[in-house]
Amino acid sequence: MSRLIQVYLLHYPRKIGFERSRCRAVGQTYDWDLLGLILELRGYLYGGLEEQEIDGFLKSSKKLHKMKGLMGFYALLEDVETLKQLDSWLIVNLHLAMKKRRKILCEKHGKVALVPSIEDLITGRWLDKKAWDDENCPDPKLPSFVRGWRAARKYYYTFGLESIEPPQYSY
Repeated sequence: MSRLIQVYLLHYPRKIGFERSRCRAVGQTYDWDLLGLILELRGYLYGGLEEQEIDGFLKSSKKLHKMKGLMGFYALLEDVETLKQLDSWLIVNLHLAMKKRRKILCEKHGKVALVPSIEDLITGRWLDKKAWDDENCPDPKLPSFVRGWRAARKYYYTFGLESIEPPQYSY
């Protein structure tokens, strides 16, 4: 995850260049690199499930259409404290990377960049969805190890482990 944060938010503006239209800190706020990172992290943590699928499953008894990837292993964990620490680590490091990104963009490219608060990162309020071109704007809410664990545990206790797919390893 730290590698993804580095590549999406810091590497290109620092080493290669930056397209000024990729982010806006005033008016309709957005940062397409941050959104891409969040979607990549969600795919990694939730095995391709969306936030609304996880939230819907946690609030109802409707079965998830799939359970695969890293999330399939969450049900085996008993102690949620480690996952809470991982959530905190992710949030703090993402926030620090956004601060560093703002400094890089200001110094190297003369661009004022968005630095969402920790609360706005968690809830997804940092993105003005009007900046998205069509109606189906991806959910900018930050994925959570704990939310994934809650869904995986519920899935396991309700449906068992039989339909959980292991992650695809790229060997």
